[in-house]
Amino acid sequence: MKYSETSQAGQDGDGDVDVITDLKEFIRSENARNSKSLAEEIRRHNDERMTALETSLSFALTTNETLAKRLGEVEQRAQQADKNYRHQAERLAVMEEQLDQLQQREMHGWLVFSGPATARVPRSSRGEDTARQLRDLIQSLMNYDLDMSQIGEVQRDERQIRVHFTTVAAGSDRFFLVRNKTRLRGTGLYIRERLTPFRQWLFNELMKLKRNSLISTVFTREGTVFVVTSQHDRPRPVRSEAALERLWRHLAEQSANQRIEASHSPPPKPFDARSLERYYGAVHGATTTLKRLGYEGDLQSCENLRRLLSKLPVDMRKAWAEHSLGLVRPTLLEFDQWLRLQLRIQLSCEAAAPAPSQQKRTAGMFLTTKTTSASDANDVPPLLVDPARFSSWSKYRRVLTWIYRFINNAREPDKKTCGSLTAQELLQSEHRIIRQDQKAVKLAPQPGLSLYEDDQGLLRAPRHRGLPAQLGLSDF
Repeated sequence: MKYSETSQAGQDGDGDVDVITDLKEFIRSENARNSKSLAEEIRRHNDERMTALETSLSFALTTNETLAKRLGEVEQRAQQADKNYRHQAERLAVMEEQLDQLQQREMHGWLVFSGPATARVPRSSRGEDTARQLRDLIQSLMNYDLDMSQIGEVQRDERQIRVHFTTVAAGSDRFFLVRNKTRLRGTGLYIRERLTPFRQWLFNELMKLKRNSLISTVFTREGTVFVVTSQHDRPRPVRSEAALERLWRHLAEQSANQRIEASHSPPPKPFDARSLERYYGAVHGATTTLKRLGYEGDLQSCENLRRLLSKLPVDMRKAWAEHSLGLVRPTLLEFDQWLRLQLRIQLSCEAAAPAPSQQKRTAGMFLTTKTTSASDANDVPPLLVDPARFSSWSKYRRVLTWIYRFINNAREPDKKTCGSLTAQELLQSEHRIIRQDQKAVKLAPQPGLSLYEDDQGLLRAPRHRGLPAQLGLSDF
């Protein structure tokens, strides 16, 4: 009984081992099959993804090629459109220029009269009456009689009178008025040619430059606008916006040249007002041009200010350093104002000091001892010309004589004096200079010396050898 139970237990143990072995084998086989199927599934998914990626890349490449081809076509069309636009713009500009020329040709015989003097002609008058009253106005201002047969049409508004002349040839009334319109300066009557809207716009733009002192003058001649950039420059026509743009570039280059001139100008000498005046002229010209052209960056440039300051003497640089302590950011405009003040101070100091020529003697016995007070000097009228600017007495006397002759001729046109200077004129100028110099001083009492006034109003001293040596005598 015990043996059978033991045998039965051994059989049961062997059966469990077989089951476990079978289970392990089953798990192993299932794992291998699942791994194989999983690898195949992964491989299949990877192949599908690669196929989809290749398809996408192929489509993208095809799309890029198509887009590149279309982009090239668009660029070609854009270039062609730009070329056509430029061609059409050139044709339009030519057509506008031709139309402007036709309009100006129609306005060629017109003149515009404006100014305060036109108020003398009533606004309610008819065209014929306006023409007659305008003729009377021209007669009174220019001493010229207009031919009424040359006046074709007259238009009047609140500000101006437009007159159409039937002839514009040389010798006609219109030709005379255009050539002699400068004679009307100061009369309140202004004459100008009638311009097309485009040419009037060009004229107005150039007038803005003139008011800002960027150009010398602007005028019209036979309907064409001319500009003179400087006093020594010849008139140049301005017929288009491109010409106006070129003028702006020329002014910009001029401002750059002025900046270079200011930075390379000779430095002022210490206590020399004349060299400081020349230096200030260069700095002020460059600063003014930069301001009117709107170059704020150059005006606020620290490097430009440093270059200009390096030219000044040491004492002036110290004065600028003290002045700039209260400034947030010094600019060329503030430096220009400060330099102007320093120039005025030096000029005042130089004017207060006696000139070297006033320490010499001459053969004449005209007393001009420099003991004047400030109150007496203020009562004397200033000299017409500063004598310190002349190297010799004869040159100063001749220049002053020419000035007095011009004044006398202007005061009495019927008694004009022409030709070379006479000895009488030179003597009168000499007396004026001496008389004014003597009035500007207060004569100190001189022991043993009696003064008398001659018939020309000059103070004289009798000639004798005992004249005190310390008595100051001027060149005059």
